[in-house]
Amino acid sequence: MGNRGLDLESAIPAFDPAKGKNHLLVVGIDNYAHWPALHNAVRDARTFANVLCQQYQFEEGDVRKLFNEDASEGGIYNVLRELKRGMGPHDSLIIYYSGHGYFDQDFDEGYWVPQDARKGAEETYISNANILKRVNALEGQHILLIVDSCFSGSLLTSTRNASVDEHFPSRRVICSGRLEVVSDGAPGQHSPFADLLISRLRDNTAPALNTTALVQYVKEHIPKLSQQAPIDGRLQNSSDRGGEFIFHLKVSEDELWGKVEQEGTVSAYEAYLNDYPGGKFARRASQQLLVLREDTIWENARQKDNELAYRNYLKQYAGKGKYLEAAQKRLDALEAQQEDRRKVLEQLAQKDAEREGIQEQYQALVDEAERLFQKEEMEGAREKYRESLQYFMAGFAPDYTYVEEQINLCTNGIAFVRSLNNGKAAMGRENYRLALQYFNEAAQHGDDPKLEDLIRVCRQRLNSPAPAASRETAYAKTTTRGAKTATLPKKQKGNWGGTLLKWIGGFALFFIILGVIGNLLPEEELYTDEPVYQSPESVQQMPPAERASSGQGKPATAKPAATPQELILGDWAVEDIVMNGQSLSDLAGQYGTDLSEYVYSFSSNGQVSVYSPAGTEQQTYSIEGQNIYLYSSVWGGSPGVINYIRSSEMQLTFYVADGFGGSTPMIVTFARG
Repeated sequence: MGNRGLDLESAIPAFDPAKGKNHLLVVGIDNYAHWPALHNAVRDARTFANVLCQQYQFEEGDVRKLFNEDASEGGIYNVLRELKRGMGPHDSLIIYYSGHGYFDQDFDEGYWVPQDARKGAEETYISNANILKRVNALEGQHILLIVDSCFSGSLLTSTRNASVDEHFPSRRVICSGRLEVVSDGAPGQHSPFADLLISRLRDNTAPALNTTALVQYVKEHIPKLSQQAPIDGRLQNSSDRGGEFIFHLKVSEDELWGKVEQEGTVSAYEAYLNDYPGGKFARRASQQLLVLREDTIWENARQKDNELAYRNYLKQYAGKGKYLEAAQKRLDALEAQQEDRRKVLEQLAQKDAEREGIQEQYQALVDEAERLFQKEEMEGAREKYRESLQYFMAGFAPDYTYVEEQINLCTNGIAFVRSLNNGKAAMGRENYRLALQYFNEAAQHGDDPKLEDLIRVCRQRLNSPAPAASRETAYAKTTTRGAKTATLPKKQKGNWGGTLLKWIGGFALFFIILGVIGNLLPEEELYTDEPVYQSPESVQQMPPAERASSGQGKPATAKPAATPQELILGDWAVEDIVMNGQSLSDLAGQYGTDLSEYVYSFSSNGQVSVYSPAGTEQQTYSIEGQNIYLYSSVWGGSPGVINYIRSSEMQLTFYVADGFGGSTPMIVTFARG
């Protein structure tokens, strides 16, 4: 049967940094054949390359340098052709150009000026159109152009923002200025643009520095040095998906292990094992994880209070656990109790009829427990499972181990089950890094030995490819200042097919960002019907009836104002989505998608859960004033604006990709579920 819904599986980023290389092409020209000489272009390009190779994950063998005579028109084109033939889908490329630039006002076209270009002969220049054509033809995850030349801003074609996530492809440009002359700097130094760029990279001590933070630093400090305005953006009509190149410091395994031991946390040891599953400190890391988790595992065993839980603890901490004596004592007591029950049952089951009656009671209790388990009524299911064990006899089905495992699952809760299943699904797709994330989440809810086996298999699979340059897994968090409004694509008239494609692109990305997740919110946390939250702008647009005062023109007695954090709690079904003025309710029905089937549940603990026909997944959310921020470890983050929250209706606005390299506002209206 055809599927007109969302193909979420294919949307999972498949990028694996460990499988790729970082390529670098630096072009610096001081000595021109027919143009005035520059002072610092070669120095800037060479220093930039040295910093990346010395401090970041770039190797000399993957760096191509074109200085002065080597940076001819043919030389530049030949290297781009080599990169076209040599780059793979997991590779990334930075192109740094430092030299003269030219702008043709008659045809609104910018150019790079190669070393052998003749002045006034545009056919000997390299046009921006040719640069973009070749860059867009290259295969790779990230391509970043850094251009320090006059009139370089003409290379820019789009200035939309996106999330800081290297798992989505990017095609990005950073220019030292707009359509203006830029400074070359004093002889023997660096240009103002290059000086800020290089010093920020050189002084960085964080494990990772993202491109957005680097650009912001240069923009903030350039006015102190020169009258020019750096600009950055993304290439339209390219494979850009809103991702970002991240500069990772070079860190050896010994250096990383030193930091891990100094931090001494569960997340630090897990991060080391994810990067070095077969590393020389892997055994010590696993042992330290056991030590750090022992109290949690012991408390879980006490809560479950069954033989399987205590056996698991004794197996994991044999000879070194803090609670071995208590665990063995309780296990012996439970086994003795069970043995006494079995003896009684055996005596009662001398006759086949009596045995059948006992089995019927056992099966009835298990069936009731299974029914409650399917309804996610975990407390009731656990009690029925426990009661059934009092009637268990050898040969009964399901067996004793199964019932104990179900009791453990009930205690762990639905979060463990979903994390485990999501991890197995990711393993089935051979996405072992994603599976490892899910299994680590599941480990927070239980200590099933099977989970340890799955984690070990994932780490072995991740370790099987040829090791690439080591990297820290922690990423720098960046606060963007003065984010600009996204440039919206113009609405097409009389083009229904184009509108449909834009809707499908934006609609899919919206649900990818929000995720599809299970509902963990208890009913007692639902909102009350009375309070209403409006953004300051939407209050002015409210119908008069909603702003009317009571009595003789006097305001009604005001109830305590409810915060959006309070009002958003509960279940919300998607009622409508509007993009470019087009309501998608009818369109969704025509293409087999019922918007009301997408239900979002917000919890007071910062968790948001979503049901959809495609499945479920968990994310987090936060609210700051009018802004709402949703984040998924799989899909990344998405900022939005709260238009209003009323007793039975809520409206949010997000800026999403339109499927053509641009972005568009998407207004989502929810009805109380």
